[in-house]
Amino acid sequence: MSELHPLISGINNSISDELIEPTELSDGRNYMPDRLNRGVLIKRPGLTREVTTQLTEAATSIYEGIEQNYFTTSTAIRRMNAAGTSLTAALTSTTAPDWTSLAGRDIYANGSDAPRRSNGAGAATVVLGGTPPTFKYVEAYNNFVFGAGHSTGVLRWSDVGTIETWTAANSLTLTNNQNDDINGLIKYLDALFIFCRKSFYQVRGFATNAISIVGANYNEGCTSHRSLIVTPFGLFWWSQAGLAWTRDGITISYPTQEKIPNTIERLNRNLYTRVHGVWHPRFECVEMFCFNGSATSENIAFFFFPRDNSLWIMSGLGTEMSASGMVTASGVADVYLGSNITTGYVFKQDGELDDTTPIAAYAETKRDVTQFGIKAKKRASILTPMFIAVDTGTIDYGVYIDNAVSLTKTWTIPISQPAGTFVLGTSLLNTGILGASTEAQEYPIGYDREFRKIKHRLGDNSAIRTRIRGMIVEGTLVSA
Repeated sequence: MSELHPLISGINNSISDELIEPTELSDGRNYMPDRLNRGVLIKRPGLTREVTTQLTEAATSIYEGIEQNYFTTSTAIRRMNAAGTSLTAALTSTTAPDWTSLAGRDIYANGSDAPRRSNGAGAATVVLGGTPPTFKYVEAYNNFVFGAGHSTGVLRWSDVGTIETWTAANSLTLTNNQNDDINGLIKYLDALFIFCRKSFYQVRGFATNAISIVGANYNEGCTSHRSLIVTPFGLFWWSQAGLAWTRDGITISYPTQEKIPNTIERLNRNLYTRVHGVWHPRFECVEMFCFNGSATSENIAFFFFPRDNSLWIMSGLGTEMSASGMVTASGVADVYLGSNITTGYVFKQDGELDDTTPIAAYAETKRDVTQFGIKAKKRASILTPMFIAVDTGTIDYGVYIDNAVSLTKTWTIPISQPAGTFVLGTSLLNTGILGASTEAQEYPIGYDREFRKIKHRLGDNSAIRTRIRGMIVEGTLVSA
């Protein structure tokens, strides 16, 4: 009896841990697929300070603009540089501003102050001309700027080709229902999608006086405009049912309800209005930052990989962020995150550590019955965790035997990367590539134990991002 357990398909707690696939996890935190080593798990990236000046307010948005890159705090628009240079201050406090860009300018709205626009790279922002309403939401589409949130169910837009001419007749009322107001705008496919609390609409048009509703869905809405994400795989947003996904603008699927309903049921729905998300183009990953249990600040994140249809759960400092955004610097697209505390920073999602703090991670497999079935009795002889070492540290490994809910046996495994250079008379040649910075390792553990079911747990609290390749179980069949 010899079985390999690769762990590449994400977490699934929708069914019992005996019934999930061998490639799935029954539980886990802070692991994700390693895009450089397919079929291998790696810890999520850490946090590296991008804006090194300490904030005095929580971050509220991060935006890659045309004229420059920005982040905002409760009362200020700031430039994304080391000092976080202020581009305007003394705005009315807001937790969820919105951005768009058109005609070479970047436009900001927060629902309380007059919308503002950029005025040249490095220059302070100015009030957007034309006396537009105090929009909560703004989005550029078909050479217009659209705005909403200033009046229940009302959509406004600029004259075509301009950002500072707001003719009063450029208006469309979607609904008069006070319980289904507009919650966000996003351009997707060939339409402007207008999301409400319980529904969404599609609007099209190319002329100032020819904007009309061309489709609607009255069964699903959006809780937060900052969760609206356009990706090459479709449109994603956070709904009352969790993560929602449409490819065609009509058919909707719910990855979190399908994969991790037990986790979603424990979230703080009262704060769904503050969920925010971002698309990581290099990882091909949707990241959503949420509130677990009764938390009043972000403390859990969900990473969804649409290409693999896999979900991963994250915790720790790297998820305790009140703002997220993708910014391209020096030709490289990365995710940037802003702290939810007033004494935090703006970070790049990068590195081994969460701002000098090690990332604690664990992964638990299915409760495996092996190929002989649930009634068959087996005897383990050797358990072999497999890693790719990147440094020196330790891994905690344990097993649950049969129906145990606490670990039956645990081991601490030392991880030590060979030097990667050839020395005459050694056996390093069979452990990896000479001179390589990472080495594949297997760590056989003798364990003489009968079992019908076995479940594995790997835990890593070290300051490195050791990669996990899987586990091998070797043994014999005792009785079928």
